[in-house]
Amino acid sequence: MSKDEVTAPLQKVCTSTACYLDGAGWDRRNAKLCDATPKVLFTMIPVIHIYAINSKDPRDPKLYLCPVYKKPRRTDLTYITAILLKTVQSPDYWILRGVALLCDTK
Repeated sequence: MSKDEVTAPLQKVCTSTACYLDGAGWDRRNAKLCDATPKVLFTMIPVIHIYAINSKDPRDPKLYLCPVYKKPRRTDLTYITAILLKTVQSPDYWILRGVALLCDTK
């Protein structure tokens, strides 16, 4: 879903319309992380619906806990949150590649 397809606000949900993956690509068909295309630094991802849940259940170990930053300079001042993303590879694979979501590429 692109930001143009969102026509009405959703209740109790926050949407992010302009996030870029740094260090990885996005498989739109399967909605999963994939290796980045050569010579492509940032990959725009579809609209993300963010909502809160109360859960004490352990999270799926196959999900990558992807950090989200305001700017490409990754510091504690630009850190926003972390989002769970589906992946085929182990989350350690993406950690070693330094994959993160950026809200701005400049």
